[in-house]
Amino acid sequence: MIETFRDLLREWIAKEIVIVNPESLLRSGSGDAVGFETYSARVRAVGNDFVQVAFQAQHGGRVETVEQFIPTDRVKRLSLWGGELYLHL
Repeated sequence: MIETFRDLLREWIAKEIVIVNPESLLRSGSGDAVGFETYSARVRAVGNDFVQVAFQAQHGGRVETVEQFIPTDRVKRLSLWGGELYLHL
């Protein structure tokens, strides 16, 4: 039974989600900027005050696994839309 926000996040462990980040740091030849970004990740764990996710990213010409630990107080909402799970920052 889901009673808390954390319970719902725990239901998403091992599932593929889309992270929506309106404040992502974007780097380009003309300089750095803050912009909107979405990316797919898999929920690895949910702690008392964080969500751990993993995703693949290109770095130095190689694809590497990136682990992120997102504080739960940075999560604005969770959405289920058209069969996809969205975590909004």
